[in-house]
Amino acid sequence: MPAERLEMRRVREILRYRFEQGLGHKSIAIPVGAAPSTVRETLRRAAIAELSWPLGDDVSDAVLEGALYKAATLDIVAAVLGVSCRTPGQRRRPLSHES
Repeated sequence: MPAERLEMRRVREILRYRFEQGLGHKSIAIPVGAAPSTVRETLRRAAIAELSWPLGDDVSDAVLEGALYKAATLDIVAAVLGVSCRTPGQRRRPLSHES
């Protein structure tokens, strides 16, 4: 079962702590109330989505969530449908239930 997604308010806090204060994963995890691994994963997703800080006024919670979790959502839909959403030659990380 996949982990529950963070509230976008907490994602914004993680980004703010990282880019405004330059804090590390463990230092961010405490005030946000998330595990350091969750902070690390959120920052990894933000980097992949090429998000910059500060986020623009036009970046709603829905837009932010879509940017962070789009690839994961596509992989899940593809697995349910039994199709590939990747172009030929593009690598795909296995889903957690695939070993």
